[in-house]
Amino acid sequence: TVETDLTDQPEIQAEINFTLGKTYFGQGKYTKAREQLVKAKERFSQISSDNLLKQKQIDIAIGATDFFEGGKFDNDLMLRDAVLYFRSNIDKSEEHKKWYAVSLNVLAL
Repeated sequence: TVETDLTDQPEIQAEINFTLGKTYFGQGKYTKAREQLVKAKERFSQISSDNLLKQKQIDIAIGATDFFEGGKFDNDLMLRDAVLYFRSNIDKSEEHKKWYAVSLNVLAL
C-alpha cells in the first residue's frame, strides 16, 4: 500500500493520494475522493511550507468534492482563501493562472 511501501517517501505518498483523489472524483466516488485528498493535504503540509501551491489545489478539489457529494460547502472559508492565494500569485506561473480560474469556478458552485 501507499502507507507501507513508501514510508520513507512522503512526497510520493502525497502525490499518489492526490492522484487517487482526483481519479475517484472523476469516477463519482466522492467519499473515497475526499479521503484521499485529505490524506494528500496532510502529507503535503507535513513535508514543507513550500508545498502551498499543492495544498491550495487540494483545497479546491476538496471543495468540489463536497459540493458534488452533498451540494454543501463546509469549507467556504478554505475555498475563499485558495482563491485569494491564486489571485495574489497569478503572475508566478501558468499553473497559478489555471488554478485561479478553477478556484473561481468551484467557488461559484
